[in-house]
Amino acid sequence: MGRTIETWEGVSSLQDEELEDLTAYFEEVWGSEATIMAISAKKRKGIRNLAEFAINSLPFGPSLYPKDVLSEHPERFFIAEIIREQIFLRYREEVPYATQVVVTQCMERARGNKDYIEAEVIVDRESQKGILIGKGGAALKGTSSAARAELEAFLERKVYLQLRVKTKEGWRENDRILRGAGLLRNSTASESLAGEDLIKDED
Repeated sequence: MGRTIETWEGVSSLQDEELEDLTAYFEEVWGSEATIMAISAKKRKGIRNLAEFAINSLPFGPSLYPKDVLSEHPERFFIAEIIREQIFLRYREEVPYATQVVVTQCMERARGNKDYIEAEVIVDRESQKGILIGKGGAALKGTSSAARAELEAFLERKVYLQLRVKTKEGWRENDRILRGAGLLRNSTASESLAGEDLIKDED
């Protein structure tokens, strides 16, 4: 069993004498079984010490994944999350929370050519679809351009991004959509959902 770390946050509101009394009390309660650390996120007090102590207390063990594997999630998962992040940043109220992004195609092309990425933005209602697209497609065009810039920084290569907006009422209960978004076990994000309202970003 690992060592217990008892952490107190917000100690900046305590007087030194109060903190000393509190520490002495819990040291008596825990004895040698725990390390007590007082921190203040507001004043950035004790944060570094806590992080260093936690890292140094971690036990060594075998690697669960190869060293070149940074995550258990496939690349498509992060592509979808980057696109969805831009939706949250650019739209307000309930619209971002009613959306899901499914990457339907992701093709790495020969050197010198842009990679091809196609994704579908799923919404609950037609009214949300209209808000996402905007007048003449301007709103979604802006989202696509912003997402493309973030994707290129993440992938470290140029991309050609296409977004479609699709209305699917009750998509949260649709296993096919959830699998495509990587939200169910044994998901294969390769399931393409027939789409419309194609928005191209060629910049």
